[in-house]
Amino acid sequence: LWAFPRINNLAVGIVSNYCRKTNVKDIKKRLVHFIERYYPEQTPKISVQGAYTPLFCADDSKNVRICDKNWALIGDAATFVDPVSGEGIYYAIYSAEILSQCIVENELALYPPLCMKHFGENLVKALQGLTYFYQPEFIEVMIQMAKESLSVRRIISDMMTGSLDYVSWKGALRKGLHTIMRDFIFNADLASKHEVITNLFKLFPRHYRPFFGNKIS
Repeated sequence: LWAFPRINNLAVGIVSNYCRKTNVKDIKKRLVHFIERYYPEQTPKISVQGAYTPLFCADDSKNVRICDKNWALIGDAATFVDPVSGEGIYYAIYSAEILSQCIVENELALYPPLCMKHFGENLVKALQGLTYFYQPEFIEVMIQMAKESLSVRRIISDMMTGSLDYVSWKGALRKGLHTIMRDFIFNADLASKHEVITNLFKLFPRHYRPFFGNKIS
């Protein structure tokens, strides 16, 4: 669930990987409850809209055709959407750039493999870590660590802005691990330390497995 304040309105949204007709009403109820709780002045002005978000799936990249002799799909239409964040604008622009080069060079058949080469592995890594990122324990650990460590806040910020991707974020974390641990040990209180350690043990080892999946070729 997110809230994006704008100049003359407020965009509040919620997304689910398991949205079916049976639980759409529940999702809408939760969304309206959030608005009523945090933005009561906006409640009378609610305009509800919905859309399908074609999150990236590794199977789709192998089985779904995104181009032929005289047509091609880009962005959301090609399911180039970050499965963790739902972000699609970056991949829409990137895939359009690749497609335009293929058209100019009359090599449309190269479009799918070039997309996978340039940003496909990042989407696959995001897919592998999807269930991990949304574990309550992982979210709590990241909140506590970000509270105490500037290095963690920078990593989160870089991932949100797109300057750090799912392929390289672990390297950035390992590189700054000494500083992160020092900040946490000296800055966090005993209650925070206990909470982080408890949540880390809950995560290990079942939810670490997605990060060790096979890479795409």
